[in-house]
Amino acid sequence: MRGFTIFTRLCLSYLIILLVVISLGGYTTWRFDQLNRITRSVSSVDSEIIRLANDIKDSFFSQSGFERKYIVSGDKDFLEQFLSAKKNIYSQFDKIEELTGGMPKERIFSSTRSAYKDYVSLAENEFEIVISDSNASGKEYRESRDELVNRVIDGLNKVVELTKRDMDEKIRISNKIGSQSLKLSILATLIIIIMAVIIAFYNARTINRPILSLMNGTRCIAKGDFGKPLAISSPPEIKELADSFNHMCARLEELDRMKSDFVSHVSHELRTPLTSIKEAASILSEGNLGELSVEQHNLMAIIQDECERLIHSVNSILDLSRIESGMMEFQMEKYTLSALVGKSVSKVKPIADQKDIQIHLKISPDIPNVFVDWGKIDQLIVNILGNALKFTPAGGKVWISAYRAGKESEDSGKMVEVSITDTGSGIGGKELSEIFDKFKKVHGKGTGLGLAIARNIVEAHGGKIWAESVYGQGSSFFFTLPGV
Repeated sequence: MRGFTIFTRLCLSYLIILLVVISLGGYTTWRFDQLNRITRSVSSVDSEIIRLANDIKDSFFSQSGFERKYIVSGDKDFLEQFLSAKKNIYSQFDKIEELTGGMPKERIFSSTRSAYKDYVSLAENEFEIVISDSNASGKEYRESRDELVNRVIDGLNKVVELTKRDMDEKIRISNKIGSQSLKLSILATLIIIIMAVIIAFYNARTINRPILSLMNGTRCIAKGDFGKPLAISSPPEIKELADSFNHMCARLEELDRMKSDFVSHVSHELRTPLTSIKEAASILSEGNLGELSVEQHNLMAIIQDECERLIHSVNSILDLSRIESGMMEFQMEKYTLSALVGKSVSKVKPIADQKDIQIHLKISPDIPNVFVDWGKIDQLIVNILGNALKFTPAGGKVWISAYRAGKESEDSGKMVEVSITDTGSGIGGKELSEIFDKFKKVHGKGTGLGLAIARNIVEAHGGKIWAESVYGQGSSFFFTLPGV
């Protein structure tokens, strides 16, 4: 079905199942028609033959009795009853002859009828003799008569016996047909169910897999990973959708690259004049060009602070741009983690003292040295500590811990895990899942680049970074670094 549309696939699938059902229905109807014909034959032919044969026997026994009585007594009433029975028996013989036409037992029936006819002729001849001589009935007549009577009875018994055999055979065949039809119906039902499941699974798989690929591609784009174009060739509707999706991805990737280039270019252009403005404000604040009033000095301090903030933002944008483009250089060396963390803490200590926030260090003595870029890891720790101090109220606490990360293995080597925990305001569930994305601000503060840069730095070192938080009860940030 490759290359068929979804609608065509479904129609063909249902058509195949429908043809199987129709074939099964036709075969079952034919077999049940056979069964009905056999049942009708048993009920309307064989049963009737047996009934008529038994009736003939009963009538024949009565007729032979009338024959004997007439010969003995000469009473014409017995003769009339004999003739009436003869007429009735011939009528019944005619009915049986119609029913046995073309059957194997027709020859036996014909012989039986012929014997009866001979018996009637013999009896009527004897009747004529009786009319003229009442003592005419002799031994020869009785012997012939008894022989014919036995032939008629035996013939009728054989007809009944053969008919019963036919009935038994027909019942056996009907049972066989019913059993075969039942087995076939069960087998066909199972085949139809299996076919329906296979067809449904095939259709669902060939439709579901491309849709899942599109969904995964959409998730990757949402994360900023454009990846490779989707290669979907069937069904045609989804292929067309995939082609449009690939075109959209290519366009979005181009726009993202243009945006990154633009941001990088603008950041470069902004950093030089901002540095000049900061230096100029510094010169004016120092009074090198004349004394400033208190109000002017305050304004110059504001200009310097804002320039510093803008320069920091521009540097963050440039750092992120270089990391994402793979142009950031890392000078990897072996360091003692306690010394590295101590230097980073010393940078933020004045802010902590100003807010009366206590910083507690807990460095495990058995952790290995780390193989990192000192400047980048310092930037990482200072960034996370700065956020912790920013969102922790006065009198709060911040803990920094470092310890071995899990168990050592030959494949993963030694990893060191660092955690920074605060007693601040915490982060909500929705914000927590997005804090490492670009331009995602915590509580609406900052540029939203610090944690994105932190994630890229950790991943560039081969580690992982994550956060845990309960809103209103503080946050914990964890990251791992390679040990040596």
